[in-house]
Amino acid sequence: MNTKMTDVVQNLINEKKFGVLFVLARYFYRIGDPIVTDAFYDKLEMAIRKGYYDVFKEYLERTYDDDPVPTEFLASVGIKPVYFVKQEGRKDLYEYLNEDKSYSIKSVHGYKAAYEFFMTLRSNQLDFVASLKMDGVNTKMLYQNGRFALSLSRGRNAGDSFDYTDNSAKVMPERMDFNLPLAKVTGESYVVAEGLEYLRQKYHKPDGYVTSKSAAISMLRVAHDLNDYKYLRTRVFSAEGVADTLVGTFEYLQTQGVDTPPYIFFHWQDIPADYEEFKIWLKKEILDPIWQEGQGIPSDGVVIEVNDLGWAGVENNQYVSRQLALKFEYWGNSYYKGVVKAIHVKQQRVNKSIRLEIETVKTIDGSKATYINSFSPSILFNSHASIGSTIYFERNSNAINVLLYGEKLKKVLDGSIEE
Repeated sequence: MNTKMTDVVQNLINEKKFGVLFVLARYFYRIGDPIVTDAFYDKLEMAIRKGYYDVFKEYLERTYDDDPVPTEFLASVGIKPVYFVKQEGRKDLYEYLNEDKSYSIKSVHGYKAAYEFFMTLRSNQLDFVASLKMDGVNTKMLYQNGRFALSLSRGRNAGDSFDYTDNSAKVMPERMDFNLPLAKVTGESYVVAEGLEYLRQKYHKPDGYVTSKSAAISMLRVAHDLNDYKYLRTRVFSAEGVADTLVGTFEYLQTQGVDTPPYIFFHWQDIPADYEEFKIWLKKEILDPIWQEGQGIPSDGVVIEVNDLGWAGVENNQYVSRQLALKFEYWGNSYYKGVVKAIHVKQQRVNKSIRLEIETVKTIDGSKATYINSFSPSILFNSHASIGSTIYFERNSNAINVLLYGEKLKKVLDGSIEE
């Protein structure tokens, strides 16, 4: 995220314009350039639900992929919108591919919340699949009579989707043997790590192609040299109508030469009923091996999903109860330390804002952290930060760097952060 957007986010927080920030955060998630951490967004959404549900009801009951472009809000902070351009000659296919509702995967950030979901699987005797939750660009594709015909960004409105067809065709099989007139396929696209520096150097953009996700969006939306696409990957996790189970779908896709996410199948009887045993089992049998198998693939968790595709579960707005995302252990917040170079104080309309400039730190997502938000003078005072001192901060994928201090910093340093 660039310096301008960091300032925009901080100004909105200082001015308590949380509704504007909520809508903008959803928009930037959609275009693959998050402006807040996942954890911050979850808290923001919770606050909006409690205090402004009626105002933002439409947003709260759909995924951000189905949002209209917030032109007015973007203009208010001086940001030019990115429009989801529709290509000519594909109208009927657009409508067919976009007719299904988009769903988000509900996330949990600790063992206790995960345990409740697993006990539901156990009590309903539902076998399940654990797979890597890839942190890429959701890419919907359509095969017509077995031939690749269309690729779009996720969304329900035909006029509000990116058309990826021409560039997605460079990495997907030209044909797949579906035995169906129309087959919907869904995956996640990303650029492998070694491709990021290659693209930055080739196109002379030292601050571009920051993450695997944002680079993939660039390569899908805008044509690059054909040789560049050796760095773009699409892993498929859904193909409607090819099997009755998730495992059967993955196995079929692999026979067609398509990459799927790393996954493991489990019987419901495998789940320990005792909570303490469950925690040990979950880490040893699911989190550890999925993490190992997923090395080199950008990810932000593990998806637990019912294997029987006929079991629909319960729908709750943009969520459905057949799946859950585990975002802890290897996929929790990342913590870093840096040396303070300068302290920048800026008077806002009401309050003062504080940013710490640090010696550049490269983060796990390949970004460079140079500024840390402390938000207010009181936080700066409590952190005892000064020029030349070492500070600690937390960060999620391509998100804001937030200063750690007080009790949370103590827990990070002694390793007692509870997952």
